Amino acid sequence: MNVLNRRPLFVLIQTVVLVVVIMAPASQATGQARTSETVIQKATEQFEDSPLIITSLSQGLYVFSGDGGNVTAIVDDGSTLLIDSGLASRISELSDAIFRTTMRPVTRLVNTHWHFDHTGGNTYFGSSGVTIIAQENVKKELSSAEDVPFVGLRDGHYPPQALP
Repeated sequence: MNVLNRRPLFVLIQTVVLVVVIMAPASQATGQARTSETVIQKATEQFEDSPLIITSLSQGLYVFSGDGGNVTAIVDDGSTLLIDSGLASRISELSDAIFRTTMRPVTRLVNTHWHFDHTGGNTYFGSSGVTIIAQENVKKELSSAEDVPFVGLRDGHYPPQALP
């Protein structure tokens, strides 16, 4: 192989090395969790001091936001239906806000999906006798340990009272 034929190979190698050097820090800058910190830990830190915002959408319909996933409360004459249950670390604050706002007990909880910021309050509400409703795959996901390393999600399985 003469010198002229090596030049394209050398340029290709330089380009690949340059792309790797540039992309490695960029992938961490986009919010991927470091291996020592889970997504749940990052979310808890991010939303720990965020104010819980209560928005009345109409009579008997409220949204609680500020702690990750939004929680919706639908109130009827004697009870409250929740859509999702927020982060586990903020459940006491959320539960108090729901009762102060609705003045009715939570009797049913619908999980839209299995992510921790939508199901974190399941143990609290399930232990209180609240009926939890979800699609069967949500129960399957919550029943098993989740490990999604590329986003740093490591979550243990939920106890029986937290399952739909």
